[in-house]
Amino acid sequence: MIKYGLSIILALSLVVGKSQGDSTGSVFSLSQALEYATENSNKAKRAAAQVEITVKKKKEVRAIGLPQINGEVKFQNFLDIPTTLVPANAFNPLAPEDEFAALQFGTDYSTSAGLTASQLLFDGSYLVGLKIADDYTGLYTQQEEKTLIEIKDDVTKAYYNALVAFETKDLLLETLKSMQKTLQDIIAMNEAGFIDELSVDQQKLQVSSLESKILSVDRQINMGLDFLKLNMGMEISDPITLTDNLSNIVAELNYEDLSNQNFSIEKSIDYRILQTSQNILKLSLQNEQFANLPSLSAYFSHTQNNMGNDIDFETWYPTTLWGINASIPIFGSGSRMYKSQIAKIEVERGEMQMTEVEQALKMASSSAKSELMNAYEQNLIAKKNVEISDRILSTTTTKFKEGVASSLELAQAQAQQIEIQQQYVQSLFQLLNAKTKLDKAHNNY
Repeated sequence: MIKYGLSIILALSLVVGKSQGDSTGSVFSLSQALEYATENSNKAKRAAAQVEITVKKKKEVRAIGLPQINGEVKFQNFLDIPTTLVPANAFNPLAPEDEFAALQFGTDYSTSAGLTASQLLFDGSYLVGLKIADDYTGLYTQQEEKTLIEIKDDVTKAYYNALVAFETKDLLLETLKSMQKTLQDIIAMNEAGFIDELSVDQQKLQVSSLESKILSVDRQINMGLDFLKLNMGMEISDPITLTDNLSNIVAELNYEDLSNQNFSIEKSIDYRILQTSQNILKLSLQNEQFANLPSLSAYFSHTQNNMGNDIDFETWYPTTLWGINASIPIFGSGSRMYKSQIAKIEVERGEMQMTEVEQALKMASSSAKSELMNAYEQNLIAKKNVEISDRILSTTTTKFKEGVASSLELAQAQAQQIEIQQQYVQSLFQLLNAKTKLDKAHNNY
């Protein structure tokens, strides 16, 4: 009875097998899933936050060269007025030369309030720092772009993986339907006395094995959908339905255009990130060289002072001044020279790395094209094998019913068909993975 109930459940699954998810949940095509992920993925949000931080830091660096104004207010109560020792003979000519008189100068209370303004007039490192800040903003913007590409790549693979699981289930359900019909025919033939009980048990075993495999695929579907939701930034517990069809996606691929697609190094986000990093290294070298130049700044200060033995804020004494500061590097025992030499070596290393990465990216493009064409050819072979296995099973079933083929031969043909179907689905998955690999290599997202 339990086995019969299982068969009923699987038969109902055949009817709804094309829904590809929970029809009550959010509905996504692949393009909609990609759009949702770029807006809701935590990785995307963190990358956007990092760009915003970099923009703020750039403004922070720029503010260093703008006027700086600071205020200070100070109140002091001298419980003990400072004492100063002076030669006693300054007041008493008859006093010995080694005798000192203790004098106290000052008042019990002192209050001051002042403003200080400063302006950087010239600093080579500051000017280079502004350029470096701009490049760092560009670098993290490119890093955000790379993050979005990786998110789209991960979501695309997860979406395809889920579709492959659904396609696997659909094929298995179709096979189960056929095997159940064959089982009914075998039972009828057994009851009529044409075949023995062993043939019935053999077919029941085949059906039971396939039902177990379908349940396993169901678990794979649930795991695949959870993984997709994780990459999209959805709650794992939220239901989801996929609307794209695996066969349609594969049919729409233009293999000739993909295989003839030219690789442009300028489109590669990895190469553009490396270019920006190299610019930063060159600016760092320039910064070390500018460290040998003087820096110049101006300042203005105004202070009001109040003093007395009683707290009295009626009389104030102003102090106002302005000036210019010049800091001139003279001798650093070679430290600045070594820093410049190190920065120059870093630039040279960066140039060598750019050459290596350029060659590696070109190789990755060529490899992705080759992998795509191999996957395409394997898919064509797998598709033909499915047709052959279907004919073999059909012929073997007919022969079995005519008493020419044994139940073992029928079971082998059925198992072979299931294996060939799984190989076909796997070839679809490899084909789509090869396509996503090429898209990532050519920055087609």
